[in-house]
Amino acid sequence: MLASMRMTIVADSIVDENRIASFGAVLNLDDMEVSLTNRYIDKEACKTHRDLVRKDQAAFEDMVYDLQDRMKK
Repeated sequence: MLASMRMTIVADSIVDENRIASFGAVLNLDDMEVSLTNRYIDKEACKTHRDLVRKDQAAFEDMVYDLQDRMKK
């Protein structure tokens, strides 16, 4: 018997073919709650490309919340 079901979503910020940041979300399918995480793989590159990383993170969060809203219906 399954105790609970979750969906995991992951995306990365890429600069010059290098992954510099990673964003994750876990959507609990039982109560539709979402948990977000971020990981800065190359901190210096993230500082240099701060605007890109913030834009990618915001786009990821918007996509996750949109998915959450659509799945609640």
